[in-house]
Amino acid sequence: MQGRLDEAIASYRSAIALDPALPQANQNLASISTAPALAELAVDSYRRHLRANPSDAETHNNLGKAYHELSMRADALASFREAVRLDPSRAEPHYSLAMALLLAGLPLAFRSVRFWPWFMA
Repeated sequence: MQGRLDEAIASYRSAIALDPALPQANQNLASISTAPALAELAVDSYRRHLRANPSDAETHNNLGKAYHELSMRADALASFREAVRLDPSRAEPHYSLAMALLLAGLPLAFRSVRFWPWFMA
């Protein structure tokens, strides 16, 4: 299976080399790169996608997860907050933000979970 993963990564990189703004190639490369050993590749791919699509809340949330995997807590929190700001109706970025805050040891009262704009200040 690893051989196919390596081949897929190489193919996505080839597609991105031909068209760096190709959104699906960047998204897919980032998605298969979520293993801890590949988190840096995921961050690079998500950043590249966001340069072309800065208002993509899902990608900001996924970037936050990759940052979290790399123990880049401040960057993860910023990405989760941006995902919430861009699309406050999506539950996953709220959940990601709450989990990152809990894991960072920051206080998280029940009331603040219900009133998400509290975190945006």
